Amino acid sequence: MNMLRKLLHPDFIEIGYSGSTYDYAAIISELSQETRPNYTVWSQDFECHDLSPGAKLLVYKSAHLHPNGSFTRHAKRASVWINIPDDWQIKYHQATPIAGFTVNA
Repeated sequence: MNMLRKLLHPDFIEIGYSGSTYDYAAIISELSQETRPNYTVWSQDFECHDLSPGAKLLVYKSAHLHPNGSFTRHAKRASVWINIPDDWQIKYHQATPIAGFTVNA
């Protein structure tokens, strides 16, 4: 949890895969109660774009990879990272459901 608190900006907002909106407190609460999932998160096709000297936009694709090798919950994700003294924090994150994509192995 300490790493999560370090990574999230206090004004963090997320629009999740479901379309629901979460703030910093909601994410901390939800993830502190989460159990270990039966999948891993696959991610690929990372792009980093400069928004300003102290802000970056990270865009990538992700999916849940299950033990049987299947993929579900394909999404395109975007995060805005803000430079704070000596570190970077996520201020905004959005997941948008997409059709399946070709996995880059």
